[in-house]
Amino acid sequence: METMGNKPMDAVNYSEWAERGMMPVINHPSRVYHVWVNGNEHFCYRGNARALNEMLKAFATVKTDVHEVTLVPGPPTRTKLGEKDRLDYDWEVHLLTGLVARVQKEEPSVCVGEHIPSLFVYVGSDRLKLSDVTIPQGVTAIGPEALRERYLKAMKAEDGRMRGMAAYRLAQLEPFNKDNVPLFTGMLKQDRDVAWFAAGALEKMGALALPALPVLEAEMEKQSKHRKQRFQDVIESIEKAKDRKKEAEAYRKVREEIQEFLGGASPTLLQRKSETRNTKSETNSKSTIGNDRNSATQTFKGNAKALRVLNIRAFVLRICFEFRISNFGFDVLGAARRTLRTSCSSCLSAVASAMAGRRGLTRSA
Repeated sequence: METMGNKPMDAVNYSEWAERGMMPVINHPSRVYHVWVNGNEHFCYRGNARALNEMLKAFATVKTDVHEVTLVPGPPTRTKLGEKDRLDYDWEVHLLTGLVARVQKEEPSVCVGEHIPSLFVYVGSDRLKLSDVTIPQGVTAIGPEALRERYLKAMKAEDGRMRGMAAYRLAQLEPFNKDNVPLFTGMLKQDRDVAWFAAGALEKMGALALPALPVLEAEMEKQSKHRKQRFQDVIESIEKAKDRKKEAEAYRKVREEIQEFLGGASPTLLQRKSETRNTKSETNSKSTIGNDRNSATQTFKGNAKALRVLNIRAFVLRICFEFRISNFGFDVLGAARRTLRTSCSSCLSAVASAMAGRRGLTRSA
């Protein structure tokens, strides 16, 4: 589900976050786009520093343990579902609700290095002057360097999807850093899910990934027919990639601007609230979010593996990482759907009822 414009969202659809003061952030008038898939939500906003400062003040008041804003070089790469043209916006908020929020702890790859809710600012447009942005007290601002470290750490995780998604995110963050190419190339030889993400990451690197072509070609021969076509598409994309020196230089200048902004800011403004939760606050947080969904949670218990395969992999790939599922051909998805249809029909009915009651099929306007 996606919507254009800034029509206010109904707080009834965000009960767990509305109580924490999130609605002024969600419904800020600068919003231009919103996309929702099973509770994985992105809100995109366009405006100048004044509008962003208003948003940051509202964000700082949200009742959550960590308030973090990430500054990265723009432009953003998000598109409308099924389209190729990039959306024009300057910052976005990532929020988890519904099904995704319930399984986030079991599927850490849903968010790679993010604190939810997260706020990403894309620096570089003529509308938004970073020098006019003010980071409120209690909000931490981080830049590409800190984000890179998180992705590198996640690329060493035990979970294969986490490693693959971290690699793709790193390629999105640093499409002009040739030092990343050997990292992605080495991941082509890991399990096939990781290899798919690694191939996508190399495609993001453009002509810089030319040295990886021999490995891509060799690994392509080990793939199924559908997967082999995906590898071939990546190879052709890299071979046809144009020189991007001008874009690389612009990226470098914006990254330096971000680093200067962060380095020159007051340590008090950039200091993050403690990420260590005491037992009481953690219990209260779980209680607040979970009171209205205990019944649905029990329905999912025992079927987490099937739900993760069917839901998490699919929408995370498309929405968080901008891949099309057809490009990946996760054979396990079809098998999972067949299994659920034949042996877990009652579970699916419960899921549908829970989602409809919460914010799924009969989502309020």
